[in-house]
Amino acid sequence: MLRSGCRWRDLNIPGFPDGTTHWRRLRYWKRKLKGRPPVDEFGNPKEPKSYLGVLWEYLLSLLNREKKIDTRFVCLDGTLIKSFNFRERVSFSGKHRSMGVKASILTDATGIPLAVNVSPGSWNDLKVAIPTIEHVRTDKSLYGSFLLADKGYDSLYFRSYVLHKGLSPNIPKKSTTKIGKLTKHYAYHNLLGTYRYIVERTNAWMKSFKRLRFRYDRTTYSFECFLALAIIVICVRKLMS
Repeated sequence: MLRSGCRWRDLNIPGFPDGTTHWRRLRYWKRKLKGRPPVDEFGNPKEPKSYLGVLWEYLLSLLNREKKIDTRFVCLDGTLIKSFNFRERVSFSGKHRSMGVKASILTDATGIPLAVNVSPGSWNDLKVAIPTIEHVRTDKSLYGSFLLADKGYDSLYFRSYVLHKGLSPNIPKKSTTKIGKLTKHYAYHNLLGTYRYIVERTNAWMKSFKRLRFRYDRTTYSFECFLALAIIVICVRKLMS
């Protein structure tokens, strides 16, 4: 289904479980793990992990062990996935003139997804930037890395947040932005900025799965299942390459 975009009823093959069973199993793997929720370094409870999330983190740990995760710089960008006008996290995007849901993705220097956040299509990329960075799945430290993003992320507050996290923002400023004495916040390397295509390539990898070119799932829960499954496939491909 992820690759071809077929319907659940198309899986009703004699001698095999029907599509409803497959649908139920996919949603089962998105369920939260039972038990006490994990806590951060300050003792505050974190969001419970799902089975697919644990698998994603395990694959990232294997990639890190094989030294295939490159964190010299990380790339951040959002992409719109067109959708029917469902109630959950779907809204009209004036930029794209279409209904849809937005997926904000953070990748390493090779295009491996490190974090993802799903939001309504009308939301600005900057609005979901911080939640995306806060949900990084890998245990490898990003301290000292460059953060590559486009002009849509040009904000003094966001640049200060990135510096506080130990990253160096490499974001081009808008023509109306006044730098003043904040040269550290607005430092930009043109050659490094050309590597922003990496996150665009990852977005293309995601949309190579027909089920993610257009959102057919009424609930966000089912849509995020396919999104997590696509990320797992990308990580497995990187691990086998």
